[in-house]
Amino acid sequence: MEKHQEKQKKQDLGIFYTPPEVVNFIFDILNIWKEKEDKESKRWQSREPKPHYPSVIDPAVGEGVFLKGALEKDFTKPNYIFGIDIDETVTKKWEEINLLTSFGSRADLENHFFHQNGLLPLEDKILRYKTGGLKEFDVAVGNPPYGGIGVDLKSKATPQAIEFLNALTKYKIIPAKNKKIVVTQNNQTMISLPTSYHVASQQLSLTDIANRADGIPIEILFVERFIQLVKPGGWIAVIIPDGILSNSNTHYVRDFIADKTKVEAIISLPRETFKQAGTSAKTSILFLKKLAEAEKPLLDRPVFLATAEKISKDDFQKIEKDYINFYK
Repeated sequence: MEKHQEKQKKQDLGIFYTPPEVVNFIFDILNIWKEKEDKESKRWQSREPKPHYPSVIDPAVGEGVFLKGALEKDFTKPNYIFGIDIDETVTKKWEEINLLTSFGSRADLENHFFHQNGLLPLEDKILRYKTGGLKEFDVAVGNPPYGGIGVDLKSKATPQAIEFLNALTKYKIIPAKNKKIVVTQNNQTMISLPTSYHVASQQLSLTDIANRADGIPIEILFVERFIQLVKPGGWIAVIIPDGILSNSNTHYVRDFIADKTKVEAIISLPRETFKQAGTSAKTSILFLKKLAEAEKPLLDRPVFLATAEKISKDDFQKIEKDYINFYK
Protein backbone atom coordinates (compact mmCIF):
# COMPACT_ATOMS: atom_id res chain seq x y z
CA MET A 1 0.00 0.00 0.00
CA GLU A 2 2.83 2.39 0.94
CA LYS A 3 4.69 1.59 -2.29
CA HIS A 4 1.54 2.23 -4.32
CA GLN A 5 1.03 5.59 -2.61
CA GLU A 6 4.65 6.59 -3.26
CA LYS A 7 4.33 5.59 -6.93
CA GLN A 8 1.06 7.54 -7.24
CA LYS A 9 2.70 10.59 -5.69
CA LYS A 10 5.54 10.47 -8.21
CA GLN A 11 3.06 10.16 -11.07
CA ASP A 12 1.10 13.14 -9.73
CA LEU A 13 4.30 15.17 -9.61
CA GLY A 14 5.32 13.99 -13.07
CA ILE A 15 8.45 12.27 -11.76
CA PHE A 16 9.73 9.35 -13.87
CA TYR A 17 13.15 7.98 -13.04
CA THR A 18 15.45 7.31 -15.96
CA PRO A 19 16.86 3.89 -16.93
CA PRO A 20 20.67 3.65 -16.57
CA GLU A 21 21.06 2.78 -20.26
CA VAL A 22 19.64 6.19 -21.18
CA VAL A 23 21.83 7.99 -18.63
CA ASN A 24 24.98 6.22 -19.87
CA PHE A 25 24.15 7.09 -23.47
CA ILE A 26 23.68 10.77 -22.59
CA PHE A 27 27.12 10.92 -20.98
CA ASP A 28 28.68 9.03 -23.88
CA ILE A 29 27.50 11.88 -26.13
CA LEU A 30 28.56 14.57 -23.65
CA ASN A 31 32.00 12.94 -23.41
CA ILE A 32 32.35 13.20 -27.19
CA TRP A 33 31.80 16.95 -26.90
CA LYS A 34 34.11 17.26 -23.91
CA GLU A 35 36.94 15.30 -25.55
CA LYS A 36 36.74 17.41 -28.71
CA GLU A 37 36.78 20.63 -26.70
CA ASP A 38 39.68 19.38 -24.59
CA LYS A 39 41.65 18.43 -27.68
CA GLU A 40 41.08 21.82 -29.30
CA SER A 41 41.58 24.08 -26.28
CA LYS A 42 43.02 21.89 -23.48
CA ARG A 43 40.19 23.14 -21.33
CA TRP A 44 39.52 20.07 -19.20
CA GLN A 45 41.67 17.17 -18.00
CA SER A 46 44.66 18.14 -20.14
CA ARG A 47 44.71 21.68 -18.78
CA GLU A 48 47.95 22.57 -17.02
CA PRO A 49 49.06 22.96 -14.31
CA LYS A 50 45.90 21.44 -12.82
CA PRO A 51 43.13 19.48 -14.56
CA HIS A 52 39.68 21.02 -14.72
CA TYR A 53 36.28 19.31 -14.80
CA PRO A 54 32.83 20.38 -16.04
CA SER A 55 30.32 21.52 -13.43
CA VAL A 56 27.07 19.56 -13.79
CA ILE A 57 23.65 20.35 -12.36
CA ASP A 58 20.36 18.47 -12.39
CA PRO A 59 17.50 20.73 -11.21
CA ALA A 60 15.15 17.77 -10.73
CA VAL A 61 17.77 15.36 -9.42
CA GLY A 62 15.63 12.78 -7.60
CA GLU A 63 17.92 10.08 -6.24
CA GLY A 64 20.79 11.28 -8.39
CA VAL A 65 20.92 8.85 -11.32
CA PHE A 66 22.28 11.49 -13.74
CA LEU A 67 24.91 12.73 -11.32
CA LYS A 68 25.96 9.16 -10.57
CA GLY A 69 26.29 8.70 -14.33
CA ALA A 70 28.47 11.80 -14.58
CA LEU A 71 30.89 10.24 -12.09
CA GLU A 72 30.74 6.66 -13.34
CA LYS A 73 31.35 7.74 -16.95
CA ASP A 74 34.34 9.83 -15.82
CA PHE A 75 32.72 13.01 -17.11
CA THR A 76 33.47 14.99 -13.96
CA LYS A 77 34.40 14.75 -10.27
CA PRO A 78 32.31 14.98 -7.07
CA ASN A 79 33.17 18.62 -6.30
CA TYR A 80 31.56 19.60 -9.60
CA ILE A 81 28.14 17.95 -9.29
CA PHE A 82 25.04 19.73 -8.01
CA GLY A 83 21.42 18.72 -7.57
CA ILE A 84 18.05 20.22 -6.66
CA ASP A 85 14.79 18.48 -5.84
CA ILE A 86 11.46 19.46 -4.31
CA ASP A 87 10.49 15.91 -3.25
CA GLU A 88 11.39 15.45 0.42
CA THR A 89 11.20 11.67 0.15
CA VAL A 90 14.24 11.61 -2.14
CA THR A 91 16.18 14.32 -0.33
CA LYS A 92 16.15 12.10 2.76
CA LYS A 93 18.04 9.49 0.74
CA TRP A 94 20.82 11.77 -0.48
CA GLU A 95 23.09 10.87 2.42
CA GLU A 96 22.56 7.17 1.85
CA ILE A 97 23.07 6.69 -1.87
CA ASN A 98 26.51 5.85 -3.23
CA LEU A 99 26.68 9.14 -5.11
CA LEU A 100 27.12 11.09 -1.91
CA THR A 101 29.75 8.99 -0.17
CA SER A 102 32.33 11.19 -1.89
CA PHE A 103 31.32 14.12 0.33
CA GLY A 104 33.10 14.12 3.65
CA SER A 105 30.64 16.08 5.74
CA ARG A 106 27.08 17.31 5.95
CA ALA A 107 28.34 20.83 5.23
CA ASP A 108 29.94 19.65 1.98
CA LEU A 109 26.70 17.92 1.03
CA GLU A 110 24.72 21.11 1.61
CA ASN A 111 27.00 22.99 -0.78
CA HIS A 112 25.97 20.64 -3.57
CA PHE A 113 22.40 19.42 -2.98
CA PHE A 114 19.39 21.62 -2.33
CA HIS A 115 15.87 20.76 -1.19
CA GLN A 116 13.77 23.35 -3.01
CA ASN A 117 11.69 23.96 -6.13
CA GLY A 118 14.04 23.44 -9.07
CA LEU A 119 12.43 26.34 -10.93
CA LEU A 120 13.53 28.84 -8.28
CA PRO A 121 16.94 30.55 -8.20
CA LEU A 122 19.59 29.04 -5.96
CA GLU A 123 21.12 31.03 -3.13
CA ASP A 124 24.18 33.21 -3.71
CA LYS A 125 27.21 31.17 -2.75
CA ILE A 126 30.90 31.43 -3.61
CA LEU A 127 32.73 28.13 -4.14
CA ARG A 128 36.52 28.27 -4.15
CA TYR A 129 36.83 25.47 -6.72
CA LYS A 130 34.17 26.73 -9.14
CA THR A 131 33.72 30.08 -10.83
CA GLY A 132 30.19 31.44 -11.08
CA GLY A 133 29.12 30.01 -7.71
CA LEU A 134 25.62 28.54 -8.01
CA LYS A 135 24.53 30.87 -10.80
CA GLU A 136 25.97 29.12 -13.83
CA PHE A 137 27.22 25.67 -14.78
CA ASP A 138 28.93 23.97 -17.69
CA VAL A 139 26.22 21.33 -18.10
CA ALA A 140 22.55 20.97 -17.15
CA VAL A 141 21.27 17.43 -17.49
CA GLY A 142 18.22 15.52 -16.38
CA ASN A 143 14.67 14.32 -16.75
CA PRO A 144 12.45 17.05 -15.31
CA PRO A 145 8.84 16.36 -14.26
CA TYR A 146 6.13 16.47 -16.89
CA GLY A 147 2.46 15.75 -17.22
CA GLY A 148 1.82 15.84 -13.47
CA ILE A 149 0.11 18.31 -11.22
CA GLY A 150 3.31 20.31 -11.02
CA VAL A 151 3.56 23.11 -8.49
CA ASP A 152 0.36 23.92 -6.66
CA LEU A 153 -0.44 27.57 -7.46
CA LYS A 154 -4.02 27.41 -6.20
CA SER A 155 -3.36 27.24 -2.50
CA LYS A 156 -3.62 30.17 -0.12
CA ALA A 157 -1.21 33.07 -0.35
CA THR A 158 1.77 31.46 1.30
CA PRO A 159 5.23 33.05 1.11
CA GLN A 160 6.30 30.07 -1.01
CA ALA A 161 3.51 30.67 -3.53
CA ILE A 162 4.34 34.37 -3.73
CA GLU A 163 8.02 33.52 -4.22
CA PHE A 164 7.18 31.14 -7.06
CA LEU A 165 4.91 33.62 -8.81
CA ASN A 166 7.63 36.26 -8.54
CA ALA A 167 10.10 33.83 -10.09
CA LEU A 168 7.73 33.20 -12.99
CA THR A 169 7.77 36.87 -13.92
CA LYS A 170 11.41 36.43 -14.95
CA TYR A 171 10.75 33.49 -17.28
CA LYS A 172 10.93 34.55 -20.92
CA ILE A 173 9.40 31.36 -22.34
CA ILE A 174 5.88 32.13 -21.07
CA PRO A 175 3.78 33.44 -23.99
CA ALA A 176 2.96 37.13 -23.75
CA LYS A 177 -0.77 36.47 -23.36
CA ASN A 178 -0.06 34.51 -20.17
CA LYS A 179 2.72 36.65 -18.74
CA LYS A 180 0.69 38.66 -16.28
CA ILE A 181 2.23 37.57 -13.02
CA VAL A 182 3.95 40.67 -11.65
CA VAL A 183 3.47 40.21 -7.94
CA THR A 184 3.21 42.70 -5.09
CA GLN A 185 2.27 41.58 -1.62
CA ASN A 186 0.38 43.93 0.72
CA ASN A 187 -1.42 43.50 3.98
CA GLN A 188 -4.39 41.85 2.25
CA THR A 189 -2.03 39.53 0.34
CA MET A 190 -3.38 40.65 -3.03
CA ILE A 191 -1.76 40.52 -6.44
CA SER A 192 -1.75 43.29 -9.06
CA LEU A 193 -1.34 42.96 -12.82
CA PRO A 194 0.96 45.06 -15.05
CA THR A 195 -0.39 48.09 -16.94
CA SER A 196 0.15 46.45 -20.30
CA TYR A 197 -2.96 44.34 -19.60
CA HIS A 198 -5.15 47.36 -18.83
CA VAL A 199 -6.09 46.10 -15.40
CA ALA A 200 -3.46 47.81 -13.24
CA SER A 201 -6.05 49.04 -10.77
CA GLN A 202 -7.76 45.66 -10.50
CA GLN A 203 -6.74 43.64 -7.46
CA LEU A 204 -6.80 39.86 -7.82
CA SER A 205 -6.53 37.18 -5.20
CA LEU A 206 -3.71 34.66 -5.37
CA THR A 207 -6.23 32.08 -6.57
CA ASP A 208 -7.25 34.31 -9.48
CA ILE A 209 -3.69 34.97 -10.56
CA ALA A 210 -2.77 31.30 -10.15
CA ASN A 211 -5.68 30.36 -12.40
CA ARG A 212 -4.36 32.73 -15.05
CA ALA A 213 -0.88 31.22 -14.80
CA ASP A 214 -2.30 27.71 -14.76
CA GLY A 215 -2.07 25.80 -18.01
CA ILE A 216 1.62 26.50 -18.63
CA PRO A 217 3.02 22.94 -18.36
CA ILE A 218 5.79 22.52 -15.82
CA GLU A 219 7.99 20.79 -18.40
CA ILE A 220 8.00 23.96 -20.50
CA LEU A 221 9.19 26.01 -17.55
CA PHE A 222 11.93 23.45 -16.94
CA VAL A 223 13.13 23.79 -20.54
CA GLU A 224 13.93 27.42 -19.80
CA ARG A 225 15.36 26.56 -16.38
CA PHE A 226 17.88 24.18 -17.94
CA ILE A 227 18.94 26.92 -20.36
CA GLN A 228 19.12 29.49 -17.56
CA LEU A 229 21.46 27.31 -15.53
CA VAL A 230 24.26 26.89 -18.08
CA LYS A 231 26.83 29.49 -18.96
CA PRO A 232 27.10 30.76 -22.56
CA GLY A 233 28.53 27.94 -24.64
CA GLY A 234 27.37 25.39 -22.03
CA TRP A 235 25.73 22.05 -22.77
CA ILE A 236 22.22 20.80 -22.08
CA ALA A 237 20.83 17.27 -22.25
CA VAL A 238 17.19 17.08 -21.22
CA ILE A 239 14.45 14.49 -21.64
CA ILE A 240 11.18 16.09 -22.75
CA PRO A 241 7.75 14.84 -23.84
CA ASP A 242 7.43 14.75 -27.63
CA GLY A 243 4.49 17.15 -27.55
CA ILE A 244 6.95 20.02 -27.05
CA LEU A 245 8.57 19.10 -30.36
CA SER A 246 5.42 18.52 -32.38
CA ASN A 247 2.26 20.16 -31.02
CA SER A 248 1.07 23.29 -32.80
CA ASN A 249 0.35 25.06 -29.51
CA THR A 250 3.97 24.69 -28.33
CA HIS A 251 5.59 26.36 -31.34
CA TYR A 252 6.62 29.23 -29.04
CA VAL A 253 8.72 26.75 -27.02
CA ARG A 254 10.53 25.59 -30.15
CA ASP A 255 11.10 29.21 -31.16
CA PHE A 256 12.53 29.94 -27.72
CA ILE A 257 14.89 26.95 -27.90
CA ALA A 258 16.08 27.95 -31.38
CA ASP A 259 16.63 31.53 -30.25
CA LYS A 260 18.73 30.60 -27.19
CA THR A 261 20.60 27.44 -28.25
CA LYS A 262 22.00 25.32 -31.04
CA VAL A 263 20.00 22.11 -31.33
CA GLU A 264 22.70 19.47 -31.72
CA ALA A 265 20.70 16.23 -31.63
CA ILE A 266 17.26 14.80 -30.91
CA ILE A 267 17.02 11.13 -29.93
CA SER A 268 13.55 9.62 -29.84
CA LEU A 269 13.01 7.12 -27.01
CA PRO A 270 10.62 4.14 -27.12
CA ARG A 271 7.36 4.22 -25.20
CA GLU A 272 8.66 1.48 -22.91
CA THR A 273 11.33 3.80 -21.45
CA PHE A 274 9.37 4.70 -18.32
CA LYS A 275 6.99 1.76 -18.11
CA GLN A 276 8.38 0.82 -14.68
CA ALA A 277 7.20 4.22 -13.47
CA GLY A 278 3.73 3.61 -14.85
CA THR A 279 3.71 5.74 -18.00
CA SER A 280 4.00 5.09 -21.73
CA ALA A 281 4.57 8.76 -22.56
CA LYS A 282 6.55 9.33 -25.75
CA THR A 283 9.74 11.24 -25.00
CA SER A 284 12.99 12.35 -26.60
CA ILE A 285 16.44 13.42 -25.47
CA LEU A 286 17.21 16.97 -26.55
CA PHE A 287 20.91 17.84 -26.82
CA LEU A 288 21.56 21.59 -26.91
CA LYS A 289 24.46 24.01 -26.78
CA LYS A 290 23.65 27.43 -25.32
CA LEU A 291 24.58 30.28 -27.62
CA ALA A 292 27.62 32.28 -26.62
CA GLU A 293 27.35 35.97 -25.82
CA ALA A 294 26.42 37.94 -28.97
CA GLU A 295 26.14 34.69 -30.98
CA LYS A 296 23.22 34.76 -33.39
CA PRO A 297 20.87 31.80 -33.93
CA LEU A 298 21.42 29.68 -37.03
CA LEU A 299 18.15 28.14 -38.11
CA ASP A 300 19.36 26.26 -41.19
CA ARG A 301 22.05 24.09 -39.60
CA PRO A 302 21.90 20.26 -39.66
CA VAL A 303 20.57 18.42 -36.61
CA PHE A 304 21.29 14.78 -35.82
CA LEU A 305 18.07 12.76 -35.53
CA ALA A 306 17.80 9.15 -34.39
CA THR A 307 15.34 6.69 -32.86
CA ALA A 308 16.11 4.11 -30.18
CA GLU A 309 13.91 1.13 -30.94
CA LYS A 310 14.62 -0.47 -27.55
CA ILE A 311 16.23 0.50 -24.28
CA SER A 312 19.34 -1.55 -24.88
CA LYS A 313 23.09 -0.99 -24.86
CA ASP A 314 23.33 -2.21 -28.47
CA ASP A 315 20.74 0.27 -29.74
CA PHE A 316 22.44 3.19 -28.05
CA GLN A 317 25.91 2.13 -29.18
CA LYS A 318 24.70 2.09 -32.78
CA ILE A 319 23.23 5.60 -32.41
CA GLU A 320 26.45 6.79 -30.79
CA LYS A 321 28.50 5.42 -33.68
CA ASP A 322 26.24 7.15 -36.20
CA TYR A 323 26.47 10.36 -34.19
CA ILE A 324 30.28 10.28 -34.16
CA ASN A 325 30.26 10.05 -37.97
CA PHE A 326 27.78 12.93 -38.15
CA TYR A 327 29.69 15.02 -35.64
CA LYS A 328 32.96 14.70 -37.52
